[in-house]
Amino acid sequence: VSGIETDVVESVSVIVGDSVTLQTDVTQIQSNDVIEWSFEGYVIARVNSDSSNSVQVNSAGKFRDKLQLDNQTGDLKIRDIRTADSGLYELDINSPTGLSKKTFNVSGVIDLASDGVTVVSVIERDSVVLPSGLTKIQREDHITWKFKDTLIAEINPAAGLLSTYDNVLDGRFRYRLHLNNQTGSLIITNVKPNISGLYEINISKSSSRYTTHKTFNVTSIG
Repeated sequence: VSGIETDVVESVSVIVGDSVTLQTDVTQIQSNDVIEWSFEGYVIARVNSDSSNSVQVNSAGKFRDKLQLDNQTGDLKIRDIRTADSGLYELDINSPTGLSKKTFNVSGVIDLASDGVTVVSVIERDSVVLPSGLTKIQREDHITWKFKDTLIAEINPAAGLLSTYDNVLDGRFRYRLHLNNQTGSLIITNVKPNISGLYEINISKSSSRYTTHKTFNVTSIG
């Protein structure tokens, strides 16, 4: 389709300290595509798929070390959201077939219980619950839990999926992972030092074009 394609503004609420990924709906950037992200009218990230295949991210000012651009899809991840990061994020996709525009209205919501990475200390051999922040899982939700970038649990009601993957990483999680089927919270039993580290939950909806992220730093105390 040639010409300009636009759509409605999508509202995104993110708890201060958490992260969010704004999605382009592109599975693979094509040759001669130019993808540009702007915040309040200023360009903050750009992918140019010409022969140089260059990726540029604004690493100065308020977004220093906070932006990550996927060079395959053009998705923009904003880490450690602050109230000052609230506002309109505009996506322009310029391809040989035309110009596509999307707009996200991102709001940083203050939650005194969550500010950045949540530190969780657990006495060795005790159990811990990492909360999803949801009161009830909806059918369109897709939830993944990762430990140091390795998938350890997943919930996808539409696909009838509620699974823990406790055989990964040499089986250190075997018989220790459990999911709350109402909220998606992760329960870890019999905590040992070798499962201390960063846990990340990613929550997306099939009807939305963004994913929210929350990180926990779990430490076992002997």
